[in-house]
Amino acid sequence: MLHQRARPLLGTLVMLRLRDENPARAEQAMAQAFEAVALIDRLMSAHQPGSDLHRLAGARAGDLVELHPHTARVLVLAHYWQRQSAGAFDPLQAGAELARSGLRPALVPALGQALASWSGLSWEAPHTVRLDGALPLDLGGIAKGYAVDCALTVLRQHGVPGALVNAGGDLRAYGPTPWPIELRLPEAPTRTRRQPGLRGLRGAALASSVSGPQRADWVRTGRTRPGIRGRPVLQPKACTVMAPDCVSADALTKWVLQCPAGAPQGRLARVLRAHRARVWLA
Repeated sequence: MLHQRARPLLGTLVMLRLRDENPARAEQAMAQAFEAVALIDRLMSAHQPGSDLHRLAGARAGDLVELHPHTARVLVLAHYWQRQSAGAFDPLQAGAELARSGLRPALVPALGQALASWSGLSWEAPHTVRLDGALPLDLGGIAKGYAVDCALTVLRQHGVPGALVNAGGDLRAYGPTPWPIELRLPEAPTRTRRQPGLRGLRGAALASSVSGPQRADWVRTGRTRPGIRGRPVLQPKACTVMAPDCVSADALTKWVLQCPAGAPQGRLARVLRAHRARVWLA
């Protein structure tokens, strides 16, 4: 039996699809999964005052900030991917730029202040961080991916046999039967297509990103890169990454989009292999 519910959360529409012959269990599982996503939405909002991101943006050098365990975990993951990608994924730089442009009101307290650095973060306790300045973070897609992962965990804990969680294109699924997947066309978002080599999703996560300055957590923009003898090399317009979890899939899309079109090479290729991730470019 198929059960489906959707709610506006995380700045998008979060959809749950469950295969379960127990309707009561399915309804309870979906309700609690939505609660988990809503909590993450409140904690990591770059728009609402009172969120953990708002408090980090208002910090001063030397301040200790106690965070919700969810926020602490995502901050650690964001720092990990910032280091791995050498800054191709950088929600701190993105947050500062978006705050200056007025697009992230909860991060405005950081304006005009000395900004923290990634190297200046010091964990004094599992959920308490000492900062060397204001930390205006726009966690964007990585928080969305984390919410998808958490929602899926809730559904598993309730014993739901199979499920798909979709938060605006960040997806993760499990169960005995693959879930059919179609990808939106970057040049025509209202249209979809089937991706060769991607017949369905099961036991994995999928995230897609498009290139451009509108990306909240991808700040090195530009449509070309220097090529041989100064000739430009086109970058992909969009990419989709499959990985075991949605946080990794989402962060990797930002890094992949920094590379010229073609197969990822060097460190990126090694990290993709280490995370058992696969890439499709458009």
